[in-house]
Amino acid sequence: MMLPAEQDNTPLPQTPPTPAETPETPKTPAAATAAATTTTTRRTYITMSKQCIRMMDNHISAAATASATQFKPSTCYDDFYETQMTTPEMSKEIENIIEKYEKTPGAMANLTAEQLTVEIMDKIKKTYKNRYYKYISASRNNDNDDNNDAKDDN
Repeated sequence: MMLPAEQDNTPLPQTPPTPAETPETPKTPAAATAAATTTTTRRTYITMSKQCIRMMDNHISAAATASATQFKPSTCYDDFYETQMTTPEMSKEIENIIEKYEKTPGAMANLTAEQLTVEIMDKIKKTYKNRYYKYISASRNNDNDDNNDAKDDN
């Protein structure tokens, strides 16, 4: 019998683990996303003109300063729709958007005239509401800056 100090410390040969014994490495979310993005194509972004954006911004700032109107996105957009959508500027903008859809490959695939109209109206509405929230965010930042300036003066 050997004493513990006299034992041979050479490592024993090990057999490689079988596939059933090997733990599977978990997939990272990035790896799953990378696999998903290679199979899907990104939708082409259709822009709106700067003139139209300016028109929306002017309408929003006018609605914010008017005391008679309720300043929330739905009422502002409804007013914009009623007062601005029939103007020559918006008619021209809608024509430009249609041209952009026609030039974009796959954008008009299987769209009826009614579906295209809905797409364009949704685009205008989303842009208006994004401009509304941008205006609100900017005005809140200005209010915070004014409050901080007042605190600094004290």
